Amino acid sequence: VELMNSVLTISRNDTGKTNFNPVKFNLKQLCLDVIETSFYNQKNGNRVQTLFKGDNFDVLADRNLMEYSIFNLLNNAFKYSEDLGDVYLNVISNLDEIEIQIIDFGIGIPEKDHPKLFNTFFRASNTNGIQGTGLGLYIVKTFTEKNSGTIQLESQLGKGTTVKLQFPLYKVK
Repeated sequence: VELMNSVLTISRNDTGKTNFNPVKFNLKQLCLDVIETSFYNQKNGNRVQTLFKGDNFDVLADRNLMEYSIFNLLNNAFKYSEDLGDVYLNVISNLDEIEIQIIDFGIGIPEKDHPKLFNTFFRASNTNGIQGTGLGLYIVKTFTEKNSGTIQLESQLGKGTTVKLQFPLYKVK
């Protein structure tokens, strides 16, 4: 089902049928909503630790695409760091942009796999036995770019992964 949903998501996007409705909304609140809805009670007791820096968290973006991306990245963080501690979500706002950082201390990703991580159907070589489709990061990158954002991933094998999403801050003109 997960694979089918991901393939349908990609197909809709590739044919230009992904609904893209940018609206002004508070990214901090969206992150809190995703955590409360989907990650509040993890079966192993791990939690999402949050840190918010800045005063303005407003963006002009498609809320549904942003929600999908944040959910997917948090889901990956828990999946690849099961029983290895909490996951951290930092949202940092400055004068020009907002950065979301999702940090885990899990299995990490071998350096040789880094260049292929955003390719369709690619899974890191150390993910045997962990369920996944190899489409999540590709979709997150696509949705991030659609919302005028950028994505960066840093990872060390055995130490964890940090994914950073940057988006322009919404400014009243």
